[in-house]
Amino acid sequence: MANIEKHGTGYIYGLAVRLLPMLLPVLLLASCNGRGEHVALLDRADSLLSAGSYDEARRLTDSIGTGHLSRSEEMRRLLLLADIANQCYEPLPSDSIMQQVTDYYDAYGTPNEQMRAYYLRGYASADRGDSPSALDFYDKASSCADTLSRDCDFLLLMKVHSQKALLLENNLSPQLIADECLAASRFALKARDTLSAIICYEHSSAGYEMLGMADSALKIKKKAYDEYKKYGFESAAARCAGVIASSLVSDGRYSEAAPYMQEYESKSGFFDSNGDIESGKETYYYTKALYYIGIGDADSAERLLRQNLPKDDTNMLEAYYRGMSRVSQMRHQPDSVSKYSLLALEMSDRHFRETSSEQLLRMESLYNYEQHRRIAAEKSRQAAQARLVLLAIVALVVVFLICLYFWHRARQRHQELRFHQLEELHRIREEQISAAKDDLLRLRQQEYESAIESKQSELSALEQESESLRLRLDRQGSIISSYRLKRKAKDGSITVDEQLRQSPSYLLLSEFCTSPSASLPASVWQDLSQLFSEVHPHFRQSLVAACPSLSDSEYRICMLIRLGFKPGDIVNMTGNTSSNISNIRKRLLSRIFQKEGSVKDFDALIMKI
Repeated sequence: MANIEKHGTGYIYGLAVRLLPMLLPVLLLASCNGRGEHVALLDRADSLLSAGSYDEARRLTDSIGTGHLSRSEEMRRLLLLADIANQCYEPLPSDSIMQQVTDYYDAYGTPNEQMRAYYLRGYASADRGDSPSALDFYDKASSCADTLSRDCDFLLLMKVHSQKALLLENNLSPQLIADECLAASRFALKARDTLSAIICYEHSSAGYEMLGMADSALKIKKKAYDEYKKYGFESAAARCAGVIASSLVSDGRYSEAAPYMQEYESKSGFFDSNGDIESGKETYYYTKALYYIGIGDADSAERLLRQNLPKDDTNMLEAYYRGMSRVSQMRHQPDSVSKYSLLALEMSDRHFRETSSEQLLRMESLYNYEQHRRIAAEKSRQAAQARLVLLAIVALVVVFLICLYFWHRARQRHQELRFHQLEELHRIREEQISAAKDDLLRLRQQEYESAIESKQSELSALEQESESLRLRLDRQGSIISSYRLKRKAKDGSITVDEQLRQSPSYLLLSEFCTSPSASLPASVWQDLSQLFSEVHPHFRQSLVAACPSLSDSEYRICMLIRLGFKPGDIVNMTGNTSSNISNIRKRLLSRIFQKEGSVKDFDALIMKI
C-alpha cells in the first residue's frame, strides 16, 4: 500500500507490464486442453489417405468427432473428409462447407494446404456440372502453389492441371487443353512420376486434333509411345499404340497401322481370351473396320460392324452407318450406299442437336456464374466498408493507448533524471580510474613488444645468414657432382641418361616429387637447362630446329619428360593443371614431329632423342 500511495497509477502500470510476460505462458498452457491427441489422429488419418487406405482413414477421421475441436482441427477434418470422398469417387461436401475450408486456409494455411482446398472445391463444382466455377477454383489452386519451394506438392499440382484440361476438353477449348496437359506433364516430372508425365503429354494431342493439326497430334502420340517403351511401361505403350493406329488408319496409312493394332490387341489388357474388347472401348472396332476397308477386306469389315459395334448410342450408330456405307461402296451397291449415308446423316443431325443442347446448358451455367460473381463483388464491397470502420475504431484505440503511454512516461522521467545524474557521476569516476590503469598497462605492453621485435629481427638475420650458407654449400656440392659426372662421361664409363639421372638437378626434382613445397625456385630450372646443354646439347638443338617458336615453359616440360618424370609430377613441378599439360604435349607432337597421336606417342618420341 505504501508503494501505491508513493508512486500512484504509474507504479500500477509498470507492475502490470512486468507481470504480463510471466502470466502469458500459464494462460497458453491452460488453453491447450489436450488437443495434441486430435492433431496426432488427424496426422495418422492423413498418412493412411496417402497410403491408399481410404476406409481406415475415414474411420479414424469419423472417430475424432466435433465436440472439442479447435477451428484449425475442424477445418483439417473437413478437408480430409473431402479428400477421402474424392479418392472414393463419392459426392463431396456442399459448396458452403468447402467455402469455409478455403476461406480458412486462405488466411492461415500453407501454400500446399491452400492448393489442396481449392482443388477439392473445384472438383466438387465439376461434379455439380458448374464448369466455370470449377475452372476458377483450379486457377486459384495453381496460383497458390509455391513452385520454388522444396516442399511444393508437385503431384497435386499435376492433378490440378489434369482436371483443368479435362474440363477444357468438355468445353471445347483446344489450345488451352494442350497448354494444361503440358503443364501437368512438367509438374509430374518434378514429382518424379514418370508414367503420369508421359500420360499427360500424350493427352495434349487431343488439343491439336481439335485444332485440325493431325500431324502434330500424331507426332506427340508417337513420342509418348517411345517414352513408354523407354521406361518399360509396356501395357501403357500398347494402349498408346491403339490411339496411334486410329490416327494412321484415318490418314490412310494402313501398312504403318498394322503393327500398332497387333500390339494393342495383344498387350493392352483390354481384350479377353476370346479377343473381345472390354465395354466402353468398342470404338476400336470401327477403326479396325476402316482398316479392313482400306486393305480391301469388305467381309471382315462388315462382320466387325454388325457383330461388335454397339447400336445403343448416337455416335456408335453414326459410325456403324458410315462404315456400312463404305462397305456398300466397295461392293458397288448404290442403293445400300444411299441408305446408310442418309441414316448416318440423320444420326449426325441428332448428335448436333444434343451437342447444341449441351452448349446452351454451358452458356446458362456461364450466365449463372457471372451472376454469382456480381453478388460476391457486392458482398466484398460491403465487407471492405465494414473493415474500414473497424480499422478506424482500432486506430482511435491505438492513439488513446499511445497517449496514455506517453503520459506515464512523462511522470516517470523527472524521477529517473536524478537517478541518472548520480549514476553518471559514478560512471565518470570509474572511467577515470580505468583510464589510468589502461595507460600504465599500455606503457608496459609497448616496452615488452619493442623487446620482442628486437629479438625477432636478430633471429631473422641469423636465419637469412644460415640459409645463405646452405645455398652456397648446395651450389658447391652441385659443382663437384657435375665435375665428377663430366669426368665419367669423358672416360666413357657412363651414358647420357645416367649422367642426367645422377645429376644434382634430377635428385632435387625427385625430392620435390616425394615432398612438394609451394613452388620450385628459378635457379633449379637454370641448373637443369645448363645440365642439358652440357650433357645432352643435341636435345635442345633438335627441338629448336623442328620448332623455332618453342617457349621456355614448353622446353621445361620436354626436359622433365626426357628425365622420365610422370605427368602428375610434371603438374606439381610446373604449377599447371593436368588438362593443360596434356594439351601442351598434344600440341608439341604436331609442331615438333608433325604427327597426330596421343600424349604417350609424344613422350615416346621425346625419349628417343
